[in-house]
Amino acid sequence: MRMLQFFLLFIMFQAFSCPDDPPINPNNVVGLWHPFQIHWEEMECASLLDKNYFLDIREDKRSFALQLQSNSCGGDLRFEERNGLQFNDIECQSICCDSEEAKCLLDVLSEVKQYRIERDTLILKEGNIELLLSRQ
Repeated sequence: MRMLQFFLLFIMFQAFSCPDDPPINPNNVVGLWHPFQIHWEEMECASLLDKNYFLDIREDKRSFALQLQSNSCGGDLRFEERNGLQFNDIECQSICCDSEEAKCLLDVLSEVKQYRIERDTLILKEGNIELLLSRQ
């Protein structure tokens, strides 16, 4: 009898507990995005970003390209369960001629681990770091 009560209590807990964020189809992330705002208290980043930055998440969902003011960068992507996303092996032609803001954007991309979409805004996040991008 006690096992039955425990089982029923467990089922009720599962039914009424807060759901996790629903998973996002990675296909919804594919395309061209304009990074327009960074929130990161530990870094002295400009909060509003240059209009000429573009992040292209490729259709293969395994790679990306990033256009900065002067240089192009790229790397590998890895989508994970529960809206996980990692930018790996980021390489640039050269970072010498871009602004501190561009360098900060690269630092943020290397840190983010989660993503979500709200309307036409892609939000990349890890802890207190948040990068907002608008669909182009």
